[in-house]
Order: sequence, then structure tokens, then C-alpha cells
Amino acid sequence: MLLAIDSGNTRTKWAVFDSLGSIKAQGVCTNTDLNAMAIPTIWHACQRITISNVAGTLIAAILNKLLRPLKIPIRWIVASVQACGLENSYANPAQLGTDRWAAMIAAWQQFQKPCIVVNAGTALTVDAISAERSENHGIFLGGIIMPGLMLMQNSLILGAADISGHAGSFQDFPTSTGTAVYTGALTAMAGAVETMFYKLQQLVDSAPLCIINGGDAASLATILNKKMENHLVVTDNLVLQGLLFLEREAP
Repeated sequence: MLLAIDSGNTRTKWAVFDSLGSIKAQGVCTNTDLNAMAIPTIWHACQRITISNVAGTLIAAILNKLLRPLKIPIRWIVASVQACGLENSYANPAQLGTDRWAAMIAAWQQFQKPCIVVNAGTALTVDAISAERSENHGIFLGGIIMPGLMLMQNSLILGAADISGHAGSFQDFPTSTGTAVYTGALTAMAGAVETMFYKLQQLVDSAPLCIINGGDAASLATILNKKMENHLVVTDNLVLQGLLFLEREAP
């Protein structure tokens, strides 16, 4: 079995996959609690470990310490020029975040058509994939990174003296400061996603898929342009699924 670990900016998610690619167990832990995490029993039955870590060297060190008693080989993913039928157009391919790379690998392997891959977490990333060269060869064209829902709200609350941290919700026409901040942040995210969607649609001359993953995926999906509705896929565990595909291709 494979233990796949996705360490993001605030949380670490994991899943154990069997030989057929089915998830046998999964879990999540905040990065602040990772040092005290007890090893789940099922981890001892794994033969391989594959990790995407964008949380920095401290989390990498904690993971190494946590996993050392298992005595299982660990593969730390690095984005490459090409993998699993997807070409990486980054000027420096290894600079691409491994979470974005794994998510795009999963999206391409599952759908094999032009799409934008959205991760709505601590940061919002929107990445474009085309399939213009052949049906089974995708090209990561590029993507954008911006603050996610909480980061965007917090930056405004911290940077503006008269804006407090009261919780808000989405309204078409907000009537309180907290709601105005929340609605503004979510609307900005939706605008970024829609812009990338229509740019890719113009390029490939057809409507691409919009695949959304992450903690704020459901909230974001509800306010996107209705014209995108039939092309929308809200999913979970996209990074972990991508790690499975990458591990299958590994020598």
C-alpha cells in the first residue's frame, strides 16, 4: 500500500491507497499539531511513502521524524519537465509548487481535456491545462497565485484601522462590514477563476472544465458565473490522487 502525504500551508492531509488505487484510510492534522501526532496503525502496513510538502523545511523535518520509525522509503515530490502525460511550461519546472503539480497531474489523468485546476486553500491557485498537441498529452500553460479567502480577509482587517474582524457571510449587496469583507474576498477569488476560465476558453476554442479543490471550494463554486455550471467539478483529495499517479510512474 501507498501512504500519500500532502503538507500544505496550514494542514497536512494523508491517505493510504491500496494496489487498486482505492483509499483505505485518510486523515488530516493541522501543521501546528503535527509534532504530537500519533502514527495511525494502518501506516505500518504501507510499503511506500510519497510526499508533497509546500510548508517549508520545519514541516519536512517534523515529517521525517514522524515517519522514521516506519523504516519505509520516502519519495519527496519535485515538479519535473514532464510526468504522467503532462508537460510543465514553467521556466524553472522545479520551482512549481508540488501541490499544484500533483493536483494538475490528477486532473489531467482523470479528465484528459483542457481545464483550469483551482485550489482554494490558504492561497488560491488557478492553473491552466490545454490538450492542443494530442488527445493524450496535456500542457500546463501557466497559472496564478493570490491570497485565499482567510488571507485576503485578514490582510484587510490588519491593514485598515476601521475594519474589525467580525465574521461575515456572502450577500449580493452586503449590509455589514464583516459581510462586505467576506463577500469582497470571495468575489475577488471568483473573478480570478472566471478570468482564467475564459482566457483558456478563447485559446482552445471550447469551454474547458473548471476543477475546484480545497477547503473553500464549495463556497467559491456557488458564486461562479452560471455559464460555467455545466463545466464545474468540485472534488477533494486532488493532490493526494496526483501523488498516487506520480508514484505509479516512478521507476
